Amino acid sequence: MTETGVPLQERRPGDPEMLGRHRVLGRLGAGGMGVVYLAEGPFGRVAVKLIREDLADDPDFRRRFQREVQACFRVGGTRTARLVDFELAAVRPWLATEFVDALNLAEHVREHGPLNADEQLLLGAGLAEALLSIHATGLIHRDFKPSNVLWTAQGPKVIDFGIAAAADAAGLTSTGHFVGTPGWHSPEQVSGLEVTGAADVFAWGGLLCYAATGKAPFGTGTPELVLHRVAAAEPAVDRELIAPALRDVVASAMARDPAARPTAADLYATLVGPVPSDVSLPVTRVLQTKPGDTPPATPVAMAPTPPWSATVAAGQAAPPSAARPRRSRRLIATFVVGGVLLLAAAGTLVGLLATRDSGQTPASAGSSSEFTADAPWRITIDDQITGNDDQGCTVTVLDGGGVERGKVDGIYGRKTYQVSVTGVFHWTVNNDECAVTPEQGSGDVPLPFAQQAYSGDTQSFQAPGPISVDPIDFGDADTCDLMLRAVDGRTLDFTTAHKGAGPVTLNPGAPTEVYLAEPGCGIKIAAAG
Repeated sequence: MTETGVPLQERRPGDPEMLGRHRVLGRLGAGGMGVVYLAEGPFGRVAVKLIREDLADDPDFRRRFQREVQACFRVGGTRTARLVDFELAAVRPWLATEFVDALNLAEHVREHGPLNADEQLLLGAGLAEALLSIHATGLIHRDFKPSNVLWTAQGPKVIDFGIAAAADAAGLTSTGHFVGTPGWHSPEQVSGLEVTGAADVFAWGGLLCYAATGKAPFGTGTPELVLHRVAAAEPAVDRELIAPALRDVVASAMARDPAARPTAADLYATLVGPVPSDVSLPVTRVLQTKPGDTPPATPVAMAPTPPWSATVAAGQAAPPSAARPRRSRRLIATFVVGGVLLLAAAGTLVGLLATRDSGQTPASAGSSSEFTADAPWRITIDDQITGNDDQGCTVTVLDGGGVERGKVDGIYGRKTYQVSVTGVFHWTVNNDECAVTPEQGSGDVPLPFAQQAYSGDTQSFQAPGPISVDPIDFGDADTCDLMLRAVDGRTLDFTTAHKGAGPVTLNPGAPTEVYLAEPGCGIKIAAAG
């Protein structure tokens, strides 16, 4: 057992001692894809899923597993488990997600009984938020069941959304590799019809019924019997046990006709509030400089700079025009000394970065307290504005003398950037729901590590020599610009990765502390060779 009671089995003969840089502590369970281990390594405790040997030999399954990794990269938010590491080329591929030390919903209900009305509301809202973050990327969970919902002190957290998350993954599902669990399917899944996000909404309704009553809505028995009930019968549920505020929405979610069910966005709007305006696709927003602004002689960047001719650091040659990286839909941020701050951001729902534990207090509307940096540091801008009138966050940065150094406009979602310029700063924001959090230091994480797309700059890391960057998730793009920078702001190397071409190599030229500037794709970074 772990500290809060998650069942942990001892390691068995034949279990690995290490998976990548993660030391195996014991088994958390097993399923159709393989074994899940609790392990400990550079990211703390993680849950590592190691696929079965027979599946590892199946090229179609390997492609499906890669899609699982891509699915994990695309899904963000606080209600889903975050992917932190993976290895697709191993003899037995594996992926590691953050370990959530909590019982799953089935275990919690068995030990503590059905949820009360307030807990049901928390569950319903949290699962709606999780489904929104999954469906907003075009993905489908397909196996939404009590064992894939962890019940924490803060509410639910969804796991295993990558098993068949990609909407086209069904084409890679071979005979005998059926995805899903009897009793938590939708009628259309049982009938072999097209599966959409409505199937997850049906399962959402079933999960609320189970949480309220302690019984599966289609009972128990052989898989064939349960599947027949799903296909032909109505759920057997004591409606009076469901929280009054949830009864109607649960009933509509379990409509037999998928078109009659609410969407994940409908559930979110009903139980949480207005759907964030940036929930669908990244939106390109450009900030223009003020008339008369002149780039200084020595700019220091905290991500790729705007057009090369405008801000090339002193002593640093501009890349030849033939080698310039193509601008992708991601945007760029530049912090300059003695001139203006130029920032632009592409907003989407992204995984939360670990800056909330920095010990710093986020700034709110009005002027922040002063922040002093005598070494490179990081800054997180987090749009927490609720409602449909979200205009994004505008942050005006001033130096210690109160002189405006520039403005960042149109920040949606949450992004963290590296900043190499030092001194005393404070800033104002346009809305008290915009949080600006400075963090001393540049991150300094060990290799290898993974990062989602559109989450800002990577943390810094020590590059002993050339590094390998494996772009895993291109989203809807065919290319991904990758720029390697030193923490002092120098551009060291850059390239454009192409979908299907595999890993690329970047060379810092000498051992140094570096980071990748706002990669527009989900990546894994490792030492080359």
